[in-house]
Amino acid sequence: MLRSMTGPFQGKALIVVGDAAETLDTLYPYYRLIEAGIQPVVTGPERRRYQMVMHEVKPGWTITKEWEGYTIDVDVPFSAVKEEEYLGIMFSGGRAPRSTCRPNRSAFTGSSKARRRAAASRNGAGSSTGWA
Repeated sequence: MLRSMTGPFQGKALIVVGDAAETLDTLYPYYRLIEAGIQPVVTGPERRRYQMVMHEVKPGWTITKEWEGYTIDVDVPFSAVKEEEYLGIMFSGGRAPRSTCRPNRSAFTGSSKARRRAAASRNGAGSSTGWA
């Protein structure tokens, strides 16, 4: 029997996105968190809808093809995140980490002190997402 996708949740985890976040790297962990009983909370620089992208590297090519993916809404902007409310944080792949997280590093300054679990996702053939 499948578990309900609506909870009950046993905690929350942040998923950091921005424009050009990788669709698969964002949505796969989003739904796996729900299956694990953890509420995914999408965060970004501001509360709005963000455009995600999809990537493909064809065999023998040295370039990556990018096209429009799904969109995702931010639940909580960086400025409103209360890190003590979350079990962990996941950074999506794609171009979003370069443009979103570097200018906003101060949004998560206490994370290491709180010993939060961290997940990093990166796109490409060796793509991996995991909890540290």
